[in-house]
Amino acid sequence: MKRILTAIVIIAAVFISTQNVIAEGRAEYENRGITVRGIGEISAAPDVVRLTLGVQSMNADLNVAINDNNSRIDRIINVIQDYGIPESAYRTSNFSVYYQQPYNNGMTPDNGTYNVNNSIFVELSNIELIGGFIEDALNAGANQFYGLEYAISNPEPLMKEARRLAIENALELAGETAGYAGLSIGNIISMEEQAYGSGPMYAAEMSAARGANSIVAPNQKTIQVQVTIRLELE
Repeated sequence: MKRILTAIVIIAAVFISTQNVIAEGRAEYENRGITVRGIGEISAAPDVVRLTLGVQSMNADLNVAINDNNSRIDRIINVIQDYGIPESAYRTSNFSVYYQQPYNNGMTPDNGTYNVNNSIFVELSNIELIGGFIEDALNAGANQFYGLEYAISNPEPLMKEARRLAIENALELAGETAGYAGLSIGNIISMEEQAYGSGPMYAAEMSAARGANSIVAPNQKTIQVQVTIRLELE
């Protein structure tokens, strides 16, 4: 776990000038206040990987297309269960059927096809198995690959720690800066927070792709919290 502390300080100042004459520089604290921004970062290794596998079946006969799709989904679920993934960690979604009617030169309709689509969202807690899992799922009948995201399953403790670091950083900076001006900080007037996470790692769509074992997980994901605090000056 790595802690990175950076900070930006913003001090409101008003410069007084007269026409054609610039008086000697003089800064005043607006309402005797100081605004500081503190940043806290926590980095940790991802511990889960999430992905969505899709199945598309096409046939001029609707029943054939549906049966093919159901069969593929069943085989993929068998793969999921073989990897010991609990039922709470996967679900089917986005089932759809539509008829695609082609046209010959935009005039005479040809025989169309039924498109049956279904997808399965999966969360895998053993990220080292992801390459083999994807390979097996594709072999079982998945022919679309919607995304791959490495994530931290419970980011809240890391978020709290990053928040604490950001606030400590901001208050330390405020006191230090005020001290340079011969002042001290008082009560907090206002505080705002913004939280960021390093973007999830996504794999591009893979339609019946192979070579999934080459997927490499990111070493670290970073959670960052920024706080902007305005304090009284005394």
